[in-house]
Amino acid sequence: MKNGYLRHTLATIDYRFKKSINNAGEDFVHFKPEMGVRTPVELICHMHEEMCFTRNVLSGENPEFVKYPVEGFEKEIYKFTEILVEIDNILSKKKIDTNFTNRLLQGPFSDVLTHIGQLAMLKRFSGDTPLPAEDFSSAKISFLTM
Repeated sequence: MKNGYLRHTLATIDYRFKKSINNAGEDFVHFKPEMGVRTPVELICHMHEEMCFTRNVLSGENPEFVKYPVEGFEKEIYKFTEILVEIDNILSKKKIDTNFTNRLLQGPFSDVLTHIGQLAMLKRFSGDTPLPAEDFSSAKISFLTM
């Protein structure tokens, strides 16, 4: 399987993302603890932007970072999930060398995982239901595409 480790990491991102926003209440969606801190919907939009840049680099398109307008919470979730699937499709067909694999892991993939942690923290700070405890190392993670 091409890029199995990267594809598993993408599936892990998807799994943890969905856990972090599961059953999100309205107070969480636009929660802003203080000036200069992104709201959850802004964070998800930013994560989508990062993954769009990553997709463009992987597919040989213009690697310019594009800022997108923030749309509704459900729309941002959809866009982020769809870009993960697009990247997984590319990785399932194109062999990535070790140096670029390392760059993806230490760059956009790690950054998005950090933002997912921020979402989980903001969910708790907003008074929403915190994530249930789980042994993530035993989670049933499956590839986004086959």
